[in-house]
Amino acid sequence: ENFWNISSNSGGNESKKCEIPTIELNDGIICFKSSTPNANFYYSINSPDIKSGVTDSKVKLEALYNISVYAIADGFEKSDRWRKNR
Repeated sequence: ENFWNISSNSGGNESKKCEIPTIELNDGIICFKSSTPNANFYYSINSPDIKSGVTDSKVKLEALYNISVYAIADGFEKSDRWRKNR
């Protein structure tokens, strides 16, 4: 009853979510980008010759693919998935 204001402090443990990656295609090479620093990209490609993997940015393409990708970086939550038919 003797307090004027009471405020809550969450302790600073909130984590940020990685930005959804974008995909660029140039000369058959797909390049993943995110504004989240030091992000790695976990991708899956619906094709018999390329399935999935982890890369710091690029994958060579040679046919028609269904692609999805998300980003992960230290100190950030996993981003939402980006999906595209190429």
